[in-house]
Amino acid sequence: MLQTSPNVSDLIFSPGRPPQVEVRGQLLPCAGYTAGPLSSDETRRIASELLGSNQNAVSALREHGSCDTSYGLTGIARFRVNVFIQRGSCAVVMRVIPTTIPDFAALHLPAHLADVANLRAENVDWEMRVIGFNRMKTGSVVQLSFGSELANILNDLPGEGFLLPRIAMMKESDRAKAFIRRCGLTGVSGVSLHSYRYSWAERAKEAGYPERFAQENLGHCSKAVTRAYAKKAKMKLPSLEEYEKKAANKLVER
Repeated sequence: MLQTSPNVSDLIFSPGRPPQVEVRGQLLPCAGYTAGPLSSDETRRIASELLGSNQNAVSALREHGSCDTSYGLTGIARFRVNVFIQRGSCAVVMRVIPTTIPDFAALHLPAHLADVANLRAENVDWEMRVIGFNRMKTGSVVQLSFGSELANILNDLPGEGFLLPRIAMMKESDRAKAFIRRCGLTGVSGVSLHSYRYSWAERAKEAGYPERFAQENLGHCSKAVTRAYAKKAKMKLPSLEEYEKKAANKLVER
């Protein structure tokens, strides 16, 4: 089932339906499965296998109609498992637990480290594709739009509470020390966590990202500071013809 897509977040076993997976909020059929809908006996056996000898979970299922447990496939994946009674039959949802924590470069977020470390699942508005939070340094409200690449990463993070729980529990000084240790192990030198802000600003400038947006993303009130961060960016100036074509294409699309 995990082979259906690299972005599978949940495995779902429900009586009367074939096994399904959830990918980016959509339920999809399991790749390669052709045996038809699952029976009540089959989902019960799946639940029994997952619960094993966990008597607390079994008791909770009997008394309350649902229970939670964990399950792992060595070297493949770990899951947070929810078993519940649905119209008298067992149904199972297995949430895939990420085995690696993405770094801040992968998250594509320019916010201060403390802002990123304290982001919660509740800060993510999937309908609007926006991450909203109050900047810790100034208290100002920030709303950052995100694209498909970051959506894939967010989809693999916890669905409630802190998005990066291990990092959120660390002191800011400990985060910096941990980063330095990781750099030492990989042979990287001359960089710090603050380097991400410079690299983000340079990427934004090279991509033609409007300065006022970059300024807000970086949390600076001064354009001069934002420009200082991006001073090493290499700019390729497009021709007027390219801009005219882009403008004409936008008019056609409308």
